[in-house]
Formats: sequence, structure tokens, C-alpha cells
Amino acid sequence: MQIPPASPARPSRCHAVIPSAGSGSRLPGDAPKQYRRLLGESVVQHTVRAFLQTPRIASVSVVMQEGDVWVADALQPDPRLHLVPRGGATRAHSVLGGLEALLDAGAAHDDWALVHDAARCCITPELIDRLIDACLEDDVGGLLALPLPDTLKVADSAGRVACTEPREGRWLAQTPQMFRIGALREALRAAIEANAPPPPGRPKAGAAPSGGSDRVAGAWGQQFAPPGRPKAGAAPSGGSERAAGAWGQQSPPTDEAGAMERQGARPLLVPGASWNFKITYPPDLELAQALLAARAGVST
Repeated sequence: MQIPPASPARPSRCHAVIPSAGSGSRLPGDAPKQYRRLLGESVVQHTVRAFLQTPRIASVSVVMQEGDVWVADALQPDPRLHLVPRGGATRAHSVLGGLEALLDAGAAHDDWALVHDAARCCITPELIDRLIDACLEDDVGGLLALPLPDTLKVADSAGRVACTEPREGRWLAQTPQMFRIGALREALRAAIEANAPPPPGRPKAGAAPSGGSDRVAGAWGQQFAPPGRPKAGAAPSGGSERAAGAWGQQSPPTDEAGAMERQGARPLLVPGASWNFKITYPPDLELAQALLAARAGVST
């Protein structure tokens, strides 16, 4: 893997990083969901094609597990496409492996990484360009997202409604998520370190107190917040130990924006699209195939 040097006309390049090391446990089958077939091609091939059709993308790195037995038949060769066998135990580990591979290959710390879910195969060059246009001159970067359209319920451990959250100001995060390679690498390193198991006998930093009737589903309840505690969903003032919906509990970030937020960054929210969904359950495969077929003008 080798990244061509930057040019004066384009000093900061854009690289796609597609973590493809997950097992897709919620979608049973003979192969992980990113390697399932839609219209005769793998899910990840449809995903990769959108980035290769975007001229401002300098390279596309697919990060998979070492010894992956599906990837060779799942992707078509391309000079800008690189296979990176640095997949890890979590998404954060896999993305970090992809970023470090880019730096090893000649990418710059100030280059941009667009991290995208392999299973969001309905992404288009137009959406990718929308994100690049919005973030290229931004100090932080950002992500595609959609305003939450529905009422949000918080469940308790019995599967009943614990409380209703206001939807105003809530967004559904999508991908790609676009950040500087160097800044994102440091944010992911910090997140991984923060969630590493503590030494024996030492409690984890920021661990929530055990027990207590005023805690609902891991968060301080809206109606039962003790004096001095914020209500559920309210962010504590300052500090890198903040986690959404919980007081003082450092939960692992589930996306790159979450890792950046813990470093004090405020990523830009760029309007995405409802059809840029992630294949997670069996009906999603049917929906994605129908959408891709309609775009291609073929019947399924």
C-alpha cells in the first residue's frame, strides 16, 4: 500500500476508511453481512464503488480481519483500493488500524479520513461530496446525520418505558464521518485506553456507583435526579468523562464522532439521507437490493 504524495493544488487529501471486520451477528448467514450478495455483487463492493466514483477520494482502505476468507472474492481490484488486514476486536480498533496503515503508506496527519460503514451500501457520490464540501474548510470535521423524526423512548430493564426524551435537537448519526487523520487517531487511542480494563483491585475511572433507586437504565432518571445531579440526557459541564445519557460513566464510543467529542471537539452535523441506512437485519437486505436495483434500472 502506497499513497501518492500530495500536490500543491490539493495539499490535504481525502481518504475513505471502511471497517469491514465485523461478524454481523444480528444478520445470520453463511458470511458476514458485508459479504452478502446484492445484484450479484457483495455489499461492500457496492459501498466501495461509491467512493471510487468520487474524484476527490484519493484512496479507499477496506480494513478486515487477518485471514479473512471472503474479501478476495468480494471486491474488484482498483488502483485506489487497498486491503488492510488490521481489523481489531472493536470498531475503534479497526478504524485505528486503518488510519495507522494510511500514515505508514505516506498519508499526512492533516489529510482527511472519511470513515464509512461497510454495510451502508446505498451511499452515493453526491452524499460523499456533500460531506466533503461542508467539512473541508472546517476546523474539526463532521458527519452525515438526520434529525430524529420520531418520539424517542428510553426502556428499563423490563422492556417498559422508563421515560420519553424530547426529540428536539436529537440527530441520528450516519456515515461517512470525516476528520483529520492525526486528530482522529489520537481520539481513538484515548478512547481505547479509557475503556481498557483497570488493574486488578482498582475501580475504573468514572465508574457509576453501584445500586441506588434513583438510577434508571444506567442513567440518572428524569424525575428522580438527586440534588446536584443533572437530569437524564443533560450533559455534565466540562470534562472528558462525559457519556451521553449517563452520569460519570465512560462507555465505549460507538462512532468516530463520539471519540472526537471526548476530546472536546464539536463535529459538524451535515444532513444525510434516509436511504443511507446500515444493513442490520434481514429486511434491510431486501430494501437495499430494491433501492440499488431501482438506481440501476433492473428488476429483482
